[in-house]
Amino acid sequence: METFLASDLVRIPGGFLYKGAEKAKVNVKSFWIDRTEVTNGQYEAFLTECPLGSGCGPQGLPDYWEDQSYLEDRRYHPVVFVSWEDASAFCRWEEGRLPSAQEWERAARGGDKRIYPSGNQIDPASVNILGKDRRDEKRHAPRQIATWGVNDKEYTHDRSPYGVLAMAGNVSEWTASDSDEVSGWRLAAGGSFDSYDPNTDGRGDHRLAMDPTRGTSSLGFRCAFSFEPAINSDALRVAAEPDTPPMLIKDEKGNYGGFDWEIAKAIAKRIGVDKVEIVAGKYSELPGRLS
Repeated sequence: METFLASDLVRIPGGFLYKGAEKAKVNVKSFWIDRTEVTNGQYEAFLTECPLGSGCGPQGLPDYWEDQSYLEDRRYHPVVFVSWEDASAFCRWEEGRLPSAQEWERAARGGDKRIYPSGNQIDPASVNILGKDRRDEKRHAPRQIATWGVNDKEYTHDRSPYGVLAMAGNVSEWTASDSDEVSGWRLAAGGSFDSYDPNTDGRGDHRLAMDPTRGTSSLGFRCAFSFEPAINSDALRVAAEPDTPPMLIKDEKGNYGGFDWEIAKAIAKRIGVDKVEIVAGKYSELPGRLS
């Protein structure tokens, strides 16, 4: 049995961000963001509905996509070798978008001027940044992709003030923002396993200008959403198990788990739901695919 909670998405409250090393004060509206990086398993579900060459699908596939044994062993590892356009296509399929660089930094640092997602100091043992002294771990990793899986115990140690995970290391992540330094390039945020210095690359304001047409072995992404919940997000529980339809919990006021129906659909869609049952004293079925 797999259980998916509303906590797969994290609500980032609106407020001030002290942006970058200069700590310029900017206001960021509230939004939602994936707690973890998008995984190979999630990307596989996307390709089932939106295959290569389709109107909603990607323009290319990750370099390792034909290696089924690698994919099977690393379903819960971040998908990498994904271009900016293909990452954007995935997020659109999930009813979302890539976060802006300011949103990403707000999710990583909060509003208290901290340097790293974890605070003003970084523990190299708690983030997946190999640095200069552990390059052999990359050489010995399958396909030299030394990521942590989102289900690995270590993964939860790299945590932002809002509980968003792996923003200091593991993989750098595409954002929706343009680079000011290189025309036509996009910004990626955060450090990765391939970074050389956790003290600089693990900062919450770390940025990389990247060619949007290319992915790399240490570049992934997560999605953001602009939904606003009606009440507390903890009310929503989406469960999937054999022979039992997934469920969305409906409260006494008719709210779907505290969310409007759009965010309920988005969460349901990301786990491949074909039909849902709404629980409100008794079961009632909504047949057909959510779209």
